[in-house]
Amino acid sequence: MKKFTLFTLFVTFTSVLFAQTPVIVPEGLETEIYIFSAKAVEEGTSTEPEDYTYQSRIGFDGNDMYIKGLSANTADMWLKATKNAEGKYVIPANQYMGQLNFGGWLGFDYYLAARDENDKAADVVLDFDAENNKFTTNQVVVLHESPEQWYPYQT
Repeated sequence: MKKFTLFTLFVTFTSVLFAQTPVIVPEGLETEIYIFSAKAVEEGTSTEPEDYTYQSRIGFDGNDMYIKGLSANTADMWLKATKNAEGKYVIPANQYMGQLNFGGWLGFDYYLAARDENDKAADVVLDFDAENNKFTTNQVVVLHESPEQWYPYQT
């Protein structure tokens, strides 16, 4: 019984010590529906990229863009991208999206990053085509569980 108690206290302590803060969205942000589409590998269900689409919401506040939901598991989670000097929108590597909870006792953290040629986390850089109202990237983008190493949910 003591080992279980100590383990529980350790997990609670480390969870509080390393708590992440999800993106805070400006109050009153107006959003529009965008279709997120990709060639995706869903961890545990496929090994080859398959067509993937999801209805996301995007809102703008100055040079910041806010994206709500990239998948069913992240439907209520937000990302924040900032427009750089080249007019591209940049999501910082390993941006914390939030936690998906099951029953209040089991939680899965979600982070987003691009995977670079050295298998390291990198910023996600989105090109914006204003004429077609479309964002694109050629990067490999990963929804994953930990900023320290790759535990992908979706690539």
